[in-house]
Amino acid sequence: MFAQSKGKPFLMFETNTASCGGFLGISDSFTAVLWGLDYALQMAHSNFSGAIFHLGGRMCFIMCVWSAGFCGEWAWL
Repeated sequence: MFAQSKGKPFLMFETNTASCGGFLGISDSFTAVLWGLDYALQMAHSNFSGAIFHLGGRMCFIMCVWSAGFCGEWAWL
């Protein structure tokens, strides 16, 4: 990736199942958790340095941030 070739992290910002804090019955479901896990693993496989699963608004459901450590292992922050 271009960013990584310049010594910068390749990050995914503002991602989650839906915008504006999510939707009741969708963002708070087990399916959303499976989707988030699959999405995070796909980004890791695609050489992303990290991602921020965003939330906001009155209905906040999932907030997780992950990043590749300096040794190349994935860690939950």
